[in-house]
Amino acid sequence: MYVFQGLIYTVIKKMKYDESYNFEQEGEDEAMFQEYRKQLKNIFNNLAALDSDLMVLTVHNLISQMLPNWDSVSVADVEVAILLLYMLGEALPSTQGQHFSGEPSKASALQNMMRMLITSRVSCKGHMIVCLQFFETVVRYDKFFSCEPEHIPDVLMAFTDERGFRHPSAQVRSRTAYLFSRFVKGLRGQMNQYLDDVLRRIQDLLVLNTPDNGYQHLLSNEDQNFIYETAASLIVSSSLPPERKHILMKELLSPIATKFEGLLNKLQTEMDEKRRLAYAQSINTATSLASRVSKGFSSQQTMKACGCLETFTDLLKIFLQALNVPYHRNLIQTGVRQYLHRMVVCMEREILPFVPVVLENLLKQPDAKELHDFLPLMNQLIMKFKSALVPFLQEVFTPLVRTIFEVLLSPTDDLDQVTAVEKKLLQRSYYLFLSTMLSNDCIDVLRNQGMESLQDILMTIIQGAVEIPDPQSQKMCFNILKRLVEAWGQTETIVGFQDFMYKNIVPACFLGPLKPTFDLTDGQTSLALGECAQCMRCILEKRGDEMLTFLQADYLPKLNVPPQDIQVSYCYLLSILAIVVDFRPAMSLHTLSPTDESLITGAVVQVHVWVPEVRLQEDVTCLTLIAFRSTCARRGVEYEPFISTSAILGHTAAVSTTLVARGASFVILGPACL
Repeated sequence: MYVFQGLIYTVIKKMKYDESYNFEQEGEDEAMFQEYRKQLKNIFNNLAALDSDLMVLTVHNLISQMLPNWDSVSVADVEVAILLLYMLGEALPSTQGQHFSGEPSKASALQNMMRMLITSRVSCKGHMIVCLQFFETVVRYDKFFSCEPEHIPDVLMAFTDERGFRHPSAQVRSRTAYLFSRFVKGLRGQMNQYLDDVLRRIQDLLVLNTPDNGYQHLLSNEDQNFIYETAASLIVSSSLPPERKHILMKELLSPIATKFEGLLNKLQTEMDEKRRLAYAQSINTATSLASRVSKGFSSQQTMKACGCLETFTDLLKIFLQALNVPYHRNLIQTGVRQYLHRMVVCMEREILPFVPVVLENLLKQPDAKELHDFLPLMNQLIMKFKSALVPFLQEVFTPLVRTIFEVLLSPTDDLDQVTAVEKKLLQRSYYLFLSTMLSNDCIDVLRNQGMESLQDILMTIIQGAVEIPDPQSQKMCFNILKRLVEAWGQTETIVGFQDFMYKNIVPACFLGPLKPTFDLTDGQTSLALGECAQCMRCILEKRGDEMLTFLQADYLPKLNVPPQDIQVSYCYLLSILAIVVDFRPAMSLHTLSPTDESLITGAVVQVHVWVPEVRLQEDVTCLTLIAFRSTCARRGVEYEPFISTSAILGHTAAVSTTLVARGASFVILGPACL
């Protein structure tokens, strides 16, 4: 026992800060000591695992000696005592942090130590490292305050006075802002009686930091985010009636609302570029703070249920004025857009009247990056409201798509790589926008387009599948085409669509993979090929033999594919392979000819489809691969293709495709050559 205690005290002694440690400007020596402390912490945890009772007793004795006499003890001794209490939280086994409801003796000891930590007022020591360790510890053991809630006011006082938010050290102030947020959220149900007092104490910390304040704000913008969100969480989770919550929320947001319009005016009249940027940053900060306030709401305590809709819609009207400012558009619009995203989450249909205002401003001065950043907002609206959004989308869809392609087709300097990347991202966002519409029951937006407009939109999808050397865009385009075929391919729902399917969609499924830029060794390209195969499978399901006849008699001959290759390398695989490849657990290997439809199942199944005297053509390779993937897609099998050139056996060349599906491996040797 004495040896064990000796080890513990040795670890404790080694953990103490040296007098030369620089807390304000930590350098290499300080970093090395922190690393050394981590190693000592591991030893501490191992010792606690060997004898947790003795460890608790040792720490309790140390706490009892140090904390009541903190004013006459060194900073290093006080800090290490609090640190040991903090580390017990990890060293002692517990269920989801329930340290105060487990074994009575240990729970009682921990509870006693926490009581001493707070009642001793050791946080008044003043040194930054003591204050930091104090707040870290009370947040780690927030469940203690459920047992003894009478100590909550003392901790709240510490957070809001010179020990926390108003401490001389910026490091303490910043960390305290974050820890305060965690502390309040952890004890949300017990904070109701302290709401007014907390809001009063932090009132001066809510002042928006602007170039005209005339003094340095105690908290950074990021720290203010935590304070605003915590205040909102207190208001929302309180048991106050909605009318009172509305008043408090309005008071909370008033520092933002009152200063925003003034900042906007000064931004537009200011001639000095540095101050103009500072005003723009303050505007961005204002919108960010309002966005963080909205995070106080939840699915149980909604914005509407708390009576706060009017407050946030009024603020949105103020923010939308900033969209017309010509200076630092990206910075300002980022903040407004962030607020809009939050309003989509918190509101219902109340948000919809404001979206056209944003869109109208966007269409006045179209920019690739701004359009790219705006489309996720549209996707968010679509995913939330689904088919209920169709009337709204019907109005904005055509002008939005027209503007997107005006920007994409605008001339660009070949050396301007930034604009090229922005256009590529916009193109990808456009296809994601279409895909989101189709995935969320908004296909009627396309159905209700005029024939000419619909034809133009469909051709942009075909172009994305075939011409654009971007596998992510190609994957989305083939997926969009598949969904359109599923919706319109079986009956004449849309006049002319079946004709479009044969004239454009089927050729796209061949021409896309035949492009030199379609790199089958690339993972994203392989996924695009999989979507291409799914599209072909869907057409076959909807049109049946009609599609096979079209391929045999019309389309494949135009690609100069010999008749025998058409029959055995593509149409045969497309129609027969689903029967040949049985995806059940297997026991042996089997080799079959193109006419053999039997299969002996085995642990690893190898199906060899031999086609003699295959022409060494790249197009046959792609046809085989597309057919194979179409078949697997039709069978509902997931697979990961691996493509390599096999040895040439006689006059036969083959491409090997390894499929991984349901734990089994399938190798198809089809007629092709890379």
